Amino acid sequence: MDKKVTFKDNIFYIKGQECFLFGGEVHYFRLPKSEWEDRILKVKAAGGNLISTYIPWIIHEDIEGDIDVTGKRRPENDLGYFLKIIKKNNMYCMIRPGPYIMSEIVNEGLPGWIYDKFDDIVALDKYGNKHPSRCVYLLHKGFLELVDRWYKALGSVIRPYMIENGGPIVIAQLDNEIGMMHWCSGMADYSLQNIKDFNVYLHEKYGSALQDEYKGVDFGEGFYDFACNPPASLANKVRVDLSLYMREYFKRYFAALKEKFNKYMGQVPVVVNVHGFDSVDIIKRGMRYPIGVSQLSRVCDIEDTVMAGDYYIGNIFYDNFQDIMLANAFTYAVQREGQPLFSAEFQGGFQVDTPRMQPTTYDLTTRLCVANGMNSLNYYMFAGGTNVKGTGLLGMRHSWQAPVDTDGSLKPHYKVIAHLADIINAAGKSLLHTRQESVVHLGIIPEYFMTEYKDENSKDICDELVMYRENLLYEGMGKGMSIMNIVYEGYNLTKDKRIDISKVPKLAVFSTRYMDKEIQQKLINY
Repeated sequence: MDKKVTFKDNIFYIKGQECFLFGGEVHYFRLPKSEWEDRILKVKAAGGNLISTYIPWIIHEDIEGDIDVTGKRRPENDLGYFLKIIKKNNMYCMIRPGPYIMSEIVNEGLPGWIYDKFDDIVALDKYGNKHPSRCVYLLHKGFLELVDRWYKALGSVIRPYMIENGGPIVIAQLDNEIGMMHWCSGMADYSLQNIKDFNVYLHEKYGSALQDEYKGVDFGEGFYDFACNPPASLANKVRVDLSLYMREYFKRYFAALKEKFNKYMGQVPVVVNVHGFDSVDIIKRGMRYPIGVSQLSRVCDIEDTVMAGDYYIGNIFYDNFQDIMLANAFTYAVQREGQPLFSAEFQGGFQVDTPRMQPTTYDLTTRLCVANGMNSLNYYMFAGGTNVKGTGLLGMRHSWQAPVDTDGSLKPHYKVIAHLADIINAAGKSLLHTRQESVVHLGIIPEYFMTEYKDENSKDICDELVMYRENLLYEGMGKGMSIMNIVYEGYNLTKDKRIDISKVPKLAVFSTRYMDKEIQQKLINY
């Protein structure tokens, strides 16, 4: 079957036609059914061509085994009707069916009964306790069987609305910010089976050299205790190898989701979205965004996968604008060749009322990203709403400082976004083919941002890496190039066996005191 949605040369193609996806996040489950079309039309009136939404498992299967996607228990569960009116109004759609969705919902969107169904579904920490984030072991057989049932139920409603069947759905995000809970808690998944798989990974990686790399280590019954509590002499080596293994773990999980999605719903590009912007007092920074890029770098090996950033820079200032440019560079360097630079969650507001977002922020941030090569984006949120009782982490209201408030009224930045859409639509397809003329490539080493797991014996080296990258890259080299308008693009130094000098004629590399031997040799050859 011919694919209806493809990408090449950093452009999305829908039925063979180039397309700049300009979207807005509208959560049907947080709005009265009678108001759905009003919000869709407001996105369209602002120049948008895409409606994006999560599909919350916790709401549709609040009763185990009784998945309501037709509105029999609650009118707002009628997913098919929401997709029908998106199609009626000639808009595209991005669906986000989880299983995890976060979105300020309890259990990050998983039904509560899942935790009671399996004693071992929650991942373990290194001390044998439940994981501090309560995240599940993502490859748990029972969990994946439940996800299979969930996706199958969704497929009965969603498949007719896929682009290949004449519907509006052109792209889908699977799960949400995979690895974020492990990063925020600073704890890998120490489930028994996961550490067994880590053992296998080490044997495959090192082969006959394994005992030389890990002298005296018991790879039999004693391996679990070793992996959880390595001696000081091997602590950093275990940290590095476990972090690399976890990237394979996330890839295997995403591949399992994609297989189920393709089986039950259809064939469109699938998004893996990247976390990492966080708050520093009343401003936001992206200095830890590359951690998420690094965590999900292996997922990009999967065909038809689109890496997309979640960009929440807050109000844009002289002191943080470079973070967006560096985020673009890191994403571009790691994403699949040919995919457009895309933000699946481009700041359309903020989940709390402080800091108050200024209308100029939306204008400047959008212009900066589009000028820097971004060829599609989705404002999150575009319309506020109200949480279903008992599901909201932050209370009933979910207004998000969105351009369309909970009551349907328009905020000042609605007009700002509409004006930006006018500019993008006026430029038309020529904008998609515009390329920034970079004067230098910024060499990126994802392993420098592999600091999400550390213990008392590997803390010093991790803290040093953080110091180097924050002070010398984000506040030094990267900021300096951005301020002086030295246009750069990212280049992943782990990607190719040899750097092609015809494609990378000038290269600037941020380095710490540590660098992988293969990368050092690659730079010498270059």
